[in-house]
Amino acid sequence: MPHRSEFPSRDEVFGHLRALVEGHGNRDAIASWAERYMPDDQEVTDWPAWDALQALAGADAPTTDREWLYGQEDFEDWLARLMSAVQGERGELLRRAGLIALGTVDDVVAPAVAWERRRDGEIAEVVDIAVDAAWLRLARERGLSTADGEFLISTAGAAEQALPWARVRLGEWPRVAEVVEGRAFVAMAVDGARVCWVVPEDHGVTIRFAARS
Repeated sequence: MPHRSEFPSRDEVFGHLRALVEGHGNRDAIASWAERYMPDDQEVTDWPAWDALQALAGADAPTTDREWLYGQEDFEDWLARLMSAVQGERGELLRRAGLIALGTVDDVVAPAVAWERRRDGEIAEVVDIAVDAAWLRLARERGLSTADGEFLISTAGAAEQALPWARVRLGEWPRVAEVVEGRAFVAMAVDGARVCWVVPEDHGVTIRFAARS
C-alpha cells in the first residue's frame, strides 16, 4: 500500500489518461498503476486528479457483451471532465491574481511548445522579492502587454499546458506571481511576437524574455 506522500501528481494522471485517449497506453498496465492508489485512507488534496484516477482504475474492467466495459468514448469523456475542472481552476486562479479573463486563444504557438522553449529566452532579471513588480515592468518595457494591459498566459503543469492560452487584461491590483504560489507561468503577447517566462528556481525567480520572428 503506498504512503500518502506517494499519491501521483496531476501530471502523471493526465499523462496516463491522454495515453489511453491517443491509443498508445496499455489499459491493463494503467489500471494496475491506478489501483495502487485506491486505499480508503488516502488523503485527497486534488479532487479532479482523484476522480480521473478512480476512472483509470477501472479501465480494464470486463463486461459480458464485449471485451471491455469502457472504450474510446469513455476515455475521451474522462479526459474532458479532467480538463474542464483544470480550466475552471485556472479561471479562479487568474481571478484571484487580479486578471480579467477575456476568453481563450489557440491561433498562436501552443502553450506546451512555448514551455519547451523557455531555455531559449534571454535572462532579463533574477529576483527574490517583488516578483510581480519586476515582470510586469519588463512586460511593459518590452511590449509584451498591449496599451490596455492585455496578454496571454499559461500556468505550469502538463494538464494546464494542454489548455489553450487564456487571454487576460490586467486588473487594478495584479499579483500573478504571488497567487500562483511558487509555480512557473508563461506570458505571451496577443500576437505571439514576445514571450516571458517567470520560473522559480533555487537561486530566485528567473524572468526570461524572447522575441519571436
